[in-house]
Amino acid sequence: MKIAINVYRYKKMIKKYINIYINNYIINEKLELS
Repeated sequence: MKIAINVYRYKKMIKKYINIYINNYIINEKLELS
């Protein structure tokens, strides 16, 4: 049971970091275009 909770938390963390990475990438692209 503990392992399942850790996997869930880990996946949530990865999703968060991917979103941050994508947002930073989009912001950088917009700055370069302008």
